[in-house]
Amino acid sequence: ASLYQKGMILGLPITCSYKQFSSSSCFWNEWIKFPVRICDISRDTQIVFTIYSVSTHPNHGSIKYIIGGVTIPLFEQRILRYGR
Repeated sequence: ASLYQKGMILGLPITCSYKQFSSSSCFWNEWIKFPVRICDISRDTQIVFTIYSVSTHPNHGSIKYIIGGVTIPLFEQRILRYGR
């Protein structure tokens, strides 16, 4: 996950731990903490999630493939969004 403000990334991307999913189940429940205070970001800040699939290749080791992603504004009508 990354935070973007005015089209530019704020700091380094945050990576969560690897989780293996079955083909019928996909549940992720992990907190992400960014090293930035809410009072230091502007109202146009967005959070960007990128979802990878990891496969192993005998000669190349682990290879990550992007399989999805989403961009969500952090503020809605000047109020910080929250939810599950």
